[in-house]
Amino acid sequence: GALWGIAQIDNGLIEPIGNKGKTFKNIDFVVTAKGELKLGKKHHFLGNASDVEAAGTLKITNGKIKRISNDSGHYFPTPEEASKYPEIFRQLGFDTKDVILETFFLDANNKLKSTTKFLTE
Repeated sequence: GALWGIAQIDNGLIEPIGNKGKTFKNIDFVVTAKGELKLGKKHHFLGNASDVEAAGTLKITNGKIKRISNDSGHYFPTPEEASKYPEIFRQLGFDTKDVILETFFLDANNKLKSTTKFLTE
């Protein structure tokens, strides 16, 4: 795993992460119990194998979150937990208007499915 950085938010947008910039197609994240948004690779590494508030992947373009997903093989957040992600990210200071919330879950036949919701606030 690799910690790329702890996100800093300014005016609803993420500041550049070190030399990685502020545009990511698919970056792993965890929100720690302390309210830190850690970005990088491998959820178990980012979360230090501890309980977290949220885990998944993000798509970020020029500092603006475009997609939040609960796609985390280690933590595998439930749809109920993922439904809290918009509020968690708003509390961190992010603008979540027009963000896509993608929620993965296992159906009754243990097949991976997903739903997509466009956030309006």
